[in-house]
Amino acid sequence: MARKRDTNPKPGRSAKRITDLLPKGYEELLGQLKERIRSAQLRAAAAVNRELIELYWQIGQSIVERQRSDGWGKSIVERLAQDLQAERNEVGKPDIDLYRAWVSSPGRW
Repeated sequence: MARKRDTNPKPGRSAKRITDLLPKGYEELLGQLKERIRSAQLRAAAAVNRELIELYWQIGQSIVERQRSDGWGKSIVERLAQDLQAERNEVGKPDIDLYRAWVSSPGRW
C-alpha cells in the first residue's frame, strides 16, 4: 500500500501556492477562455430561443390558416394537440391556444 503524501508544509520551508507553479500568462488565458465559453453559451441560448419563437409562430399560423381555409374546428385542434403531445410531450392544448392567439392578434404581444 502506498504511503499518503504529507501535504502539510514542514517548518522552515516556504509553501508555494499552486498559482505560483503555473506559467506566466496562464491566469490571463484562463480568464479569456472562460469568457469565451460564457459568451458562446449565451449566443447559443439566444439562437435556440429565436428558433423556438419562430417555430411557435409557424405552428400557430399553420393552425389558424387551416381553421380559416378548411373550417377546422375546436375538436380538430384538440386532436392535433393530443397527437403532438403524445409525440413530444411538449406541445399541448394550452400551448396551441397560445400560439393561435399570438398569430390572431399580433398587436397584443
